[in-house]
Amino acid sequence: MTTTSCQMNNRYSTALRPGLGLGLLFCIFVLMMVVVGLATQVITAKFGATTPSLRIMAVIQDVLLFMLPPIVTAMMMTRYPAEFLELMTSPRWTRSLLTLALVLASIPLMNVIVEWNKQVEFLGQWEWMREMEEGVEATMKVMMGEPTGGSLLVCVLIFGVLTGLAEELFFRGGVQKLLLCMRVNKHVAIWTTAFIFSLFHLQFYGFVPRMLMGACFGYLMLWSGSLWLPVIAHAFNNSMVAFTTWLANRGTDASQLDYLGTTLSPIDIVWVVASVALTAWILRLIYIQSKNKTC
Repeated sequence: MTTTSCQMNNRYSTALRPGLGLGLLFCIFVLMMVVVGLATQVITAKFGATTPSLRIMAVIQDVLLFMLPPIVTAMMMTRYPAEFLELMTSPRWTRSLLTLALVLASIPLMNVIVEWNKQVEFLGQWEWMREMEEGVEATMKVMMGEPTGGSLLVCVLIFGVLTGLAEELFFRGGVQKLLLCMRVNKHVAIWTTAFIFSLFHLQFYGFVPRMLMGACFGYLMLWSGSLWLPVIAHAFNNSMVAFTTWLANRGTDASQLDYLGTTLSPIDIVWVVASVALTAWILRLIYIQSKNKTC
């Protein structure tokens, strides 16, 4: 069995057809949306929108919305749910390091795409989108709490590690894997999943860069045959966002990293060109190593 073809043998037989599995995944997701919505109302009514309550709600959302549906679906699909979700194969350490380097190398390139996405003409006519973005940023700052080392650790664990794992379980381990099992073209499966991944965040001013990021995560899983590589990339990216937000709460100007490469100055152009070249080179290295099953 390979990830790309998802050929079913006696060991890896399924109780449900992949199409039904995909329907089950989203049905459980919708059910959990109701449960999480009720839990959020109860917690907010009792404790208000405080830092601890928002963190608790974030954990509940990750576990119920994004972790439970793919796990239950995988258990319904096969007797080997961990194998189905691509959790059994650990990535080699060199590929893990390359994945971390990939996230860092892509920062200037992604910054340029983020700025372009913000300037898309039709989005300027949708003021509610901008208000939603500002609301998400404000909520994130409240979640960060006091700018202490302990607060940073908690936020990295919740918004970096847990959210990275939960969302990759749902989108790459669940949606993308089921599309591949339906014998959808692998590139179509990856980009469809990336589109859904970005759409689910309801942050339209970052829609394109988040979709590109989701596609990158999808190819990492496709090439490596392991969910852990995109989990590492996702968790590291989210942890950097938490870190820069924490710095901002401390009164430290962390905006330089967010705007690196976004001007037309010669140095920023160099940064972007270098980012494109280095990102492509690292992706190729990961692909070659995965194809050759080395390192």
